[in-house]
Amino acid sequence: MNRGYKSFYKDYWGIDLINKKVDIKLDIPSQGWQDLIDDFKEYKKVEVHLSGGMDSQFLCLMMKRFDIPFHATTFRYNNNLNEHEVNEAKKFTKEHDIKHYIKDFNIIDFFDSGEFEIFADYVQCSSPQYSVFFKNQKETNADVILCDGHPPCILSDSIDEAHNDNEEECTQWIGNKIYPALVYGTDNDTNSQLRFAEKIKQPIISNLALYSPQIFIESCQRVQQEQINFRKENKKDWLWYVSKDKIYKAAYDLQIPYLESKTGFEKVKKYYKKKYNKSFNDLFRKPLEKRHPNRNIDTNLIHLPSCQMIEI
Repeated sequence: MNRGYKSFYKDYWGIDLINKKVDIKLDIPSQGWQDLIDDFKEYKKVEVHLSGGMDSQFLCLMMKRFDIPFHATTFRYNNNLNEHEVNEAKKFTKEHDIKHYIKDFNIIDFFDSGEFEIFADYVQCSSPQYSVFFKNQKETNADVILCDGHPPCILSDSIDEAHNDNEEECTQWIGNKIYPALVYGTDNDTNSQLRFAEKIKQPIISNLALYSPQIFIESCQRVQQEQINFRKENKKDWLWYVSKDKIYKAAYDLQIPYLESKTGFEKVKKYYKKKYNKSFNDLFRKPLEKRHPNRNIDTNLIHLPSCQMIEI
């Protein structure tokens, strides 16, 4: 089964925020990572969008693990606005002998010209940052792109939930509030990405960790057990923010050095704050949110992976 842009979201996972339902079809035949290996045989040019962070490093390391030929591409913003990320990407690809391309991207012109709105409106997305990703994805000549993604983000208890709520202002529950719960971005980092891939007919894998039911279930189980062990000694912290490298180790047996979480937009935001004395969100996100409301919601799915249909 070639997932490509017809990825797992349509194969076995569906979320209906209007009716507040979650449909998870875990009985779809799955061979785990072998699904990925078989699917990628038809792609001659595989491209990983490498920011230099832990999540995109994960994508590269999994490609190397399964001997899937690929190259990494990093987008360098003008005025060295993401210099840190570019340097991390250079260091990582050199260390792991990965073919690496750096493409220059004028991010200031992209926002100042209003071009970001064209990409956001195209798929009803309220994230100006994702407009940047869409622009870069559209201009590739790869057969398939791997981007974004992270290991399962699980809430083991109310302590984890409190940490998550501090980070995500829009968190809501679908179904009864029972732990463990999976934090799942429902639109900007999944659905709008999928809509964009389908519209431009570009195979894109936006979260390799959820590529097939078996991969998803096994990694959830491993991460949950690691968090249970962590909670025994750490009564107030959440493993996801304290030591994400341990989650990658537990879920996929990968050694990825811990890196401080960054988005790559920190200096971009400072640039606009200094230039206009307004926040990046006021300038670019809020206008999109007015046009495309409720497009940036993280949803916790309950009792995974045993549930088939959850209704409120």
